[in-house]
Amino acid sequence: MTAGRTFPRTVLAVWQPPGGSRQQIAVLDSDDVRSPFRVSARADLLPGVALPATAPNTTGASLLPADVDGLVATPKAAVADLARLLQTGRSTNKIVAGSVVKDVRSKAAAQAKSVNNVAAFRQTHRPQSEGMRVFRTSDGGAVVVAAIDRVDSVRLHKGAGVVQTPAGYRALAKGLKKITKRADMTTVQMVVLAVPPQGRGDIRLLGFAEDLVSVSGS
Repeated sequence: MTAGRTFPRTVLAVWQPPGGSRQQIAVLDSDDVRSPFRVSARADLLPGVALPATAPNTTGASLLPADVDGLVATPKAAVADLARLLQTGRSTNKIVAGSVVKDVRSKAAAQAKSVNNVAAFRQTHRPQSEGMRVFRTSDGGAVVVAAIDRVDSVRLHKGAGVVQTPAGYRALAKGLKKITKRADMTTVQMVVLAVPPQGRGDIRLLGFAEDLVSVSGS
């Protein structure tokens, strides 16, 4: 729970969805005393990791700005660094991410290979400019909840023919049954990072989730 008695209020929680096999990290918000808390962001908790301790509910945790200093990196820089790592395999700061980065990059390579004969494939990762949440942890670090937009772009080679729109994309593709020129698939990646105080260790990825939100093309 965030510090203070005023609204809006925010809760950072770990819970087990009914019927789910993995725990999730969730952010819940309430605008005023009469409004119920609603989930504004959630991600799957990665295997073997735990959410760092924050202040007890009796006092509440501080919400910090995205450019707060005193950490290994500012929250904004840490999220940008993770986006860079997902896209290029390299980052300025060391980020312990389990198998997530390898999995994302392996799937991108497989997609590129699958259309190589007829199209060029490119994947980009860009942090969203709004909605980042930063919670102070008991050790002086921060838990950062943010979104990174991943765009998978396909550009068909001239005269290469057509690519059938994958069945899983058609509900969002607005009738796009085949791709003759281009296609862009946007996926929102929710990420939860633990950013330690300066000199106290590496950035750790705690949670990750992907949600395909739009498909466009011609």
